[in-house]
Amino acid sequence: MSSIILILLGVLEIFAGAIVYFHYFPIFVVFLWFGAIYIVKGIWSVVSSVAVGNFFDWMGAIDFLVGLTMISIFYGNIFWFFWIIGLAHLLKGTYTIILSI
Repeated sequence: MSSIILILLGVLEIFAGAIVYFHYFPIFVVFLWFGAIYIVKGIWSVVSSVAVGNFFDWMGAIDFLVGLTMISIFYGNIFWFFWIIGLAHLLKGTYTIILSI
């Protein structure tokens, strides 16, 4: 059951990475909602990793960056390095799917 959840999370991460990479989605409010969800997810991941003694949680850090990026896109601030963050999140989603298989 957990591998199905990981696959769904991986697909969601690939979707989020793609909309950050291309800076576009027809329903624009998605950036705000996904941004808020990914900021909370990133903070939760980093805090829980630090609590168990793992001080290098790259997956949580990428989630947090994607959340900030999506909220920034929602408010009209698009920077040149956003495609790198989107690509990193696409690769993270692919990594999650590969690990769950």
